[in-house]
Amino acid sequence: MSHHHAAWFSLIALLASGCVSQIVPVEDHAKSWIGRPLADYKAMGARSKTYAASIGWSEKWTQLANGNREFLVPVREDCLIRWEVDSHETIVAYRTEGARCY
Repeated sequence: MSHHHAAWFSLIALLASGCVSQIVPVEDHAKSWIGRPLADYKAMGARSKTYAASIGWSEKWTQLANGNREFLVPVREDCLIRWEVDSHETIVAYRTEGARCY
């Protein structure tokens, strides 16, 4: 299966379940978003019942020294993804934070 097809399969599975943690590991989920528009990620989150939505999470941004910005999103309790976004609002990297990012 190509990377493109695998990413779409992951997205479809994610939307069907409504929860990242029940379908794919956090790292696999995050890797599938590299190179994609942040707007697509936000739209996916708006259509599904995410942990961030369930706790009333507001957008949080941090400016990075390299000129990019970091968009913070909690995936579950004690697991946060820090998406690095370039000036074109494309996800270029990520890092996870927390003990429950498996």
